[in-house]
Amino acid sequence: MLAGSTAAALSPPAVVHNVTVDSTSIGCLCAAPPHRLVTCGLGEDVALVRSSLTGVVEATLVGHTAKLLALCPLTDGSEWLLSGDGAGAIVAHDLGVAHGGASLSPIREYAGHTDAVLSIVELSGGRFASASECGIVRMWAIESDACLATLRGHTGTFTNALAAADEDTLVSGGEDGVLQLWDTPPPPSSRRRHPYARCCD
Repeated sequence: MLAGSTAAALSPPAVVHNVTVDSTSIGCLCAAPPHRLVTCGLGEDVALVRSSLTGVVEATLVGHTAKLLALCPLTDGSEWLLSGDGAGAIVAHDLGVAHGGASLSPIREYAGHTDAVLSIVELSGGRFASASECGIVRMWAIESDACLATLRGHTGTFTNALAAADEDTLVSGGEDGVLQLWDTPPPPSSRRRHPYARCCD
């Protein structure tokens, strides 16, 4: 607490409720609007979309052939979820049709990585970035699935360290102990609205 501050210390947060996910160990998870949890069992290649209120499975996300390592829900109102796996594949699913226990196939595939995708982050201007185990960062156009840039600069592997510092700056970090800030302004013609940036791994 800062000197002279009169604010009281915060109490530890209380558990609101527990959501049972069978006996599977959780490998990765994220929260997605509206009121959804996306979970993947440790070492599994499918993800389950659950209601965060009831825990009921709304859909199963298929399309990966290796274990899931990264999840990133988009915040532009599209209800898309990006996911990356141990074989370098990145796909997008539309959670807007996740109802009734359906099995959902990808609506987009982003090909380019040849090593495990460890982190995905949403950027402004209808873009996202992904970091792979070999130390390469790629920038993508969400709607067209085009790879916009390949960023090289790290000498080691990544350990889930990728973030959007602001709308024009991407931060990457990894095994080499270096944080690199990349100037990544969106193209002037970009029309896809991304009001926030968030890191999900």
